[in-house]
Amino acid sequence: MFRGLACALSLLAACSTPRPARECYQEALHELQRNRSAPKALELLDEALRSDPAFREARLLRARVLIVLGRREDALAEYSRTISADPKEKETYLERAALLAAMDRHEEALADLTAALRLYPHYVEAYLQRGQIHRQLGHADAAE
Repeated sequence: MFRGLACALSLLAACSTPRPARECYQEALHELQRNRSAPKALELLDEALRSDPAFREARLLRARVLIVLGRREDALAEYSRTISADPKEKETYLERAALLAAMDRHEEALADLTAALRLYPHYVEAYLQRGQIHRQLGHADAAE
């Protein structure tokens, strides 16, 4: 009887052991590419982040999936967490700025782009995006 119980407990432990974050991330990519299932991808990314909260790529993909699902404020929060964890990663600022601009929060978007340019003064994509926002705001002289 104890032997059967021990076997059952070891199976239960094996089933409740979290999968590696990279495996969950890869499966989430597969869900997006093959099945176009953003909700399932989000579940997998949440699992990846429970396993490894510092997994930057999973955080960025999670933010993108949240945008697809129409959850922009949640995506902004995810970008903010990612920036807090790694404030020197320029692409995160650029992605958050693009989302902020799409939400007509242009001044905040410009602040993110300025932060990215302070870190990387030759970051062409940030200059281009900043120019587009200035143009949308009617600041032709600043857009150049």
